[in-house]
Amino acid sequence: MIASQLSKAGIKVNVEAVDATALSTAIHKKDQTKYDAFLNGYIMGTDPYQYTPLYTSTGFANYWQYKDPTIDKLFTKGDLESSASARQATYKKLQQKIADAAVMYPIVDNKKILVMNKDVKGFSEAKTLPVYTFADWSKLSK
Repeated sequence: MIASQLSKAGIKVNVEAVDATALSTAIHKKDQTKYDAFLNGYIMGTDPYQYTPLYTSTGFANYWQYKDPTIDKLFTKGDLESSASARQATYKKLQQKIADAAVMYPIVDNKKILVMNKDVKGFSEAKTLPVYTFADWSKLSK
């Protein structure tokens, strides 16, 4: 589908099915040039600083080898902010900068199904989150 849609824009795509381990090995190599694009998934959590490995110049998960000193500085600044409002403002700037750079294109989010044993209590207090399952696992008990 991607190849078909991009061909309409004059972009030729060579689609290659790759074993997940082989893909991971290839994209983790410094200066890899085997793939111009790939489909992958990640779960980084809900704190913006957890995305540092994906977007900072030296991030271990910066598979696309994107480098922008401003993004690096904003991640550092956001992590060091002492007030919640200042931190939020910094990460809002950072989010916009990353979106403007269009380094990656999120194309899908899977549905999450959470199954609980009827004996588990504290479900409401643990509060579900969109990325992980619970904000506070300590609220659960049997």
